[in-house]
Order: sequence, then structure tokens, then C-alpha cells
Amino acid sequence: MNFGLTFPRFWTQPTNGNPNHYSPHSRPEWQVPQNYVGYQLAYKGENYVGILMHKMLPQGSDSKREYFQIKLEDSLKKDSTYCLQLFLSLADSCQYASRNQLGIYLSNSEVSVNTTFRLQYKPQILVVSSQEYFEEKDRWVEFNFEYIAEGKEKYLIIGNFNDTSGVEKKFIGGGSNLIIRVPTTT
Repeated sequence: MNFGLTFPRFWTQPTNGNPNHYSPHSRPEWQVPQNYVGYQLAYKGENYVGILMHKMLPQGSDSKREYFQIKLEDSLKKDSTYCLQLFLSLADSCQYASRNQLGIYLSNSEVSVNTTFRLQYKPQILVVSSQEYFEEKDRWVEFNFEYIAEGKEKYLIIGNFNDTSGVEKKFIGGGSNLIIRVPTTT
């Protein structure tokens, strides 16, 4: 259920999770800069996407997750080095900071899984190091990566690929679940 929100061109949901596309043209709860998870201007342009990284459920349960998937313009070429740049901001309403959670998985084919839980893939890129918690709510933080292609990767998925026991979080106050925002170009 997407509540009538539209995703940017070439962006899809690989699971039944409901990432949100925040835009000044959306309903009030999904507008930019003020929306139901807090206040944040877009990094560039006027939009961003928010995903639920980890919704806490009873002990021993898996946790709900959201992902978004981007179709690349061209398949990646084997042994070529690619630079990836990502800007992140933690939602104001988050009570927890995380580390070692947000990953990027590159795939040769589109992923479509009927679940709201963890995708069973090993991301090639870990966005936030295992040393530091990501706590920034006031500004966009830049992350840069180099990736050597295996060849033919055509889709990029962003989300939390850890099983629940691998989720490391720290209480920082605020709202409820761990939601992270990523700018879009549309």
C-alpha cells in the first residue's frame, strides 16, 4: 500500500514495504520540508525518499524493513571501478541511531519479493561503518564509495540487510522507529 505516492522514474519497491517519497507536491504528511517524521529540506532539488530501517517487534521476531530499488541506465562493466555517492539524514522522529545497518546491494536482475521483512542478500557496500552510530538529524551527510563491478549489475537496492541479531542501535531520543532519508533527483 503506497497511499497514492508515486516514486521517481526508475525507482521501485523490491518488497511489500512502503518507503515514502517526500515531495512538496504530496499530501501534507509526505511534504517537504515539514512532514510526519520531522523537518528536512531536500538536499538538492525538492524531493527525498524515506525508508524504515528497523521496526522493533517482540524479542525473537524478525523486524519489518523497507527498501528501494533503482534501475541503472546501463549495466555495469566487469572490473570497472564506479563511484557511488549517497546523502543521508536521520528522521527527526527516530529514537534510535544505528551502525552497521544500511547497505547497498547491486543485482543483475530486478528483485521482487513478497515480504515486509529482511531481504536475504549480502550487500556489496556497507554505508555506515561498524565503528560509529549514524545520528545526524539536522543536515545531509555525504557518503562516497568505490565499487569494482562483477559485470552486468543493472539494479541497486538500498536498505537494511542484517538479520535482527545483527542490528546495532543506540537510544538517542525522539520518536519511534528508525527511518532514514535519501534525496532523489525527481
